[in-house]
Amino acid sequence: MEQKVKKTYHVIPQDSSVLDEDLSPTDSDFPRKPSITKSPSQKINEKTMTRLFWILFIVLIVYPFSSILNIFRVQTAIIFSFSEKQHASSFYHNQRILCKMMPNPNISAFCKSYDVVDVIDLAWAIAPLYTCRGEVDHKLYDLHRNFIGYLNSYGIPTIQIEGVKANSNQEYQLARPNMEPYEIQSYIHNCSYLRENLLNVAIKKLDKPWEYMMWIDAHQVFEDPLWIYKAIVLAEKHAVVQLFKMIRRFDATNSSILTKQGYISSTLVGRFLRLYRLEFGNAFILRRELYEKIGHILDECIANDCDVTYNKAAFPYVWEYDLKYPKYAKSLSGWLENAKKIFNGSRAFLPSDIYHINHQSGTFPWEELHKVLEWNDFNISRDIKRNQDFTLYVSNNKIAQEMEEVVNTGVAKRST
Repeated sequence: MEQKVKKTYHVIPQDSSVLDEDLSPTDSDFPRKPSITKSPSQKINEKTMTRLFWILFIVLIVYPFSSILNIFRVQTAIIFSFSEKQHASSFYHNQRILCKMMPNPNISAFCKSYDVVDVIDLAWAIAPLYTCRGEVDHKLYDLHRNFIGYLNSYGIPTIQIEGVKANSNQEYQLARPNMEPYEIQSYIHNCSYLRENLLNVAIKKLDKPWEYMMWIDAHQVFEDPLWIYKAIVLAEKHAVVQLFKMIRRFDATNSSILTKQGYISSTLVGRFLRLYRLEFGNAFILRRELYEKIGHILDECIANDCDVTYNKAAFPYVWEYDLKYPKYAKSLSGWLENAKKIFNGSRAFLPSDIYHINHQSGTFPWEELHKVLEWNDFNISRDIKRNQDFTLYVSNNKIAQEMEEVVNTGVAKRST
């Protein structure tokens, strides 16, 4: 009788056309599990998911971690605006928000952002304060304190620099010791117009990251609540930026308003229409790159006209010098001509208004000071010197004494 042979079959891949017949009688009695076959589309999906996983891993884990490491490795600061001393490197594009999370307060200087709101802490405001005659104007000091709080509410870091007369019994009313750079105690050697000099002294002392500097009279309020963000954008695009179009000046009782037009806006929206009196100063912003190129904000104008000359520097064409005080005006021409080349006619204004609260208890004798300098053939290189901290003083004793008398009496007397 013919012996029967038991046959078993295995499942094979679908692309096979032959059945695998195993005649071995030692095969396991348990059937093998069928193998699962994947379609080409399933294989592609698996590869795609794998690649996506590694991409997300690099983007979400590896790259942020490497960016944080770069913060500590980079030696050159990378910030919103690139100054002469802080050159940019395209390799490091760290968001400043990562830097601010680091414990080192100096790390923020090594970051870069294209978001204006993220660089508010790089826009500093300086509020100078000094009294020449010795009396304290408490109203002015109160307005000053309020203004600092007003700026800080925007997140704007401020420098309060207060000057008192050297070798006098004057005491500091606002600036506290050991608070630099936020509060600076400074000295004035001669009673004259020294506001811009205090600006430069404060900037030279500033050892923290900054990219924009503002000097604003400390008794003003901006009409536009978004003024600081717009100001930074304008400062990135233009050289000389006045932070208002019109200024509304309150009178002594703060009950009525005198409207004046900003000088820069008058030259751009309708040149000297004479509908309003012009305002030359009050509020400006300048980016660090330009400040370093011009060397310093004009401060040798010890009889006023610092703001007028600064505005003139925004124009590419040559201005006629002041015919009333030609010697004094010409003494400022060196700074003017140098700044004119750097600013190259680039100017702008903030298209909103600013309100100026009255604070003055007296007036400064600008005209009389001009006379003293004109009569004595004032020469900057000869008659003005600087201390190590950039503080100005009048080295010509004759001019210094006559200016002191004018400040105290309000009248200039020509010596024989």
